[in-house]
Order: sequence, then structure tokens, then C-alpha cells
Amino acid sequence: MAIRARAAPPASRESSNDHHTHPGYNSLLARETTPSTIVRYLDEYVIGQDEAKKVLAVAVYSHYRKIATLRSDQGAIAKSNVLLVGPSGTGKTLLCDTLSRMLKVPFVTADATSLAQTKYANEEIEAALQRLLDKADGNIENAQHGIVFIDEIDKLRTSNAAAGSSSGESVQHALLKIMEGSPVKLKDSRYIDTANILFICGGAFVGLENIMAKTHGFGFIATS
Repeated sequence: MAIRARAAPPASRESSNDHHTHPGYNSLLARETTPSTIVRYLDEYVIGQDEAKKVLAVAVYSHYRKIATLRSDQGAIAKSNVLLVGPSGTGKTLLCDTLSRMLKVPFVTADATSLAQTKYANEEIEAALQRLLDKADGNIENAQHGIVFIDEIDKLRTSNAAAGSSSGESVQHALLKIMEGSPVKLKDSRYIDTANILFICGGAFVGLENIMAKTHGFGFIATS
């Protein structure tokens, strides 16, 4: 089963896969690093999903390249995030984890369904960002250039409907705020700015392919 990778348009502004890393996102400044080299690296660890790898490589490269080349007088950059569409077991988490290892940036995962089952969505999201900081060994600067993978993002609406509550909608609003880029206060009273954190969302999105075939979507999509 293929993964469909989609780069979201710029916005206005707990897992065993979590791992420790050291500073290194500036490696994208190296001349030899291109979307093609990223794809080749992914090929060493992830079997198949060729088109998804290409789309994801371009999106991730563009994200970090914009950060690395941003001049202080340019202000904030337009925020971009990524959507991976595919059923469980197709390698979405592995792709994200492998990318973070190549770039040497901290990486954590979160489950949208679990977030929707709590009454304190903001606290759960803050906890995920705290774990990102922990993976960066407490270095705020490195954490602010990390990757957060939010799986089963498509389940938020279904969880909301099934439970007959607004929990799913509350999580959506909380996630949109941090994905657009905003400072979040952590438990140690420090703030982490999410403006340069790359958020990659994943989900099955059953029926989405048929909808997209009838519309002119934004961004780009790859099908393998």
C-alpha cells in the first residue's frame, strides 16, 4: 500500500521511535546535500514508497533550507508542514524517524487519537514538546528545529463524533496553533517557539483520494 505525501501550504505564521540527537540541521547547507541525496539515504533504510520519499525529501529540504538561509532582517518565514496519507504499517513513522537521523535533529511522535481522549489537550501537546526538548538534551535552540510526527490525525473528527464531545475539535485548534508557529510555555517555565519545528501529520484518510481527484488541491501529492 502506498503512502501519499503532501506538502501543506505555508501558514500565516511518546514513542519508542523518539531518540536523542545533536545539533546538525545546518548540514543542509552542505553543497552535497540535495533532495536527491536525502532520497538515497532513505533508500538505505526504507523499502519502497519511492514517490513518497521524493515528495517528502523536497518538502523537508525546503523547510530547513529556508531556515538556514533566513537573514535576520527578513522576519519570520512562511510556515510549511507535511501530510503523509497511508494506512498503518506503510512506513510513515519510519520515514520521519530516518529523516531526523540523517539531519541529526530531535524527533518525537504523538498519537492524535490519544490526544483527543484527554480533557487537557493543551497539556498533552505541551508534554510532546517537552519530550522534544528532552531529546535535544535540554537545548531549546536544537529542539526548535526538530521534527514532530503526529499520527492518525484523521481520527480527530471521528473520535469527536463517536464520543459526542468537542474533544477532537479542541485538539484540532490546539494543534493548528502550534503548527502555525507560536511560543509554548513548558513545565520548567521556559518557552519553546514552534515556528521552525517541522510538523509531519499522518493518517489513512479513507476516501481522500476520490475527493482530491475531483478537485484542484493545493501543494503537491505523490502516488506510488
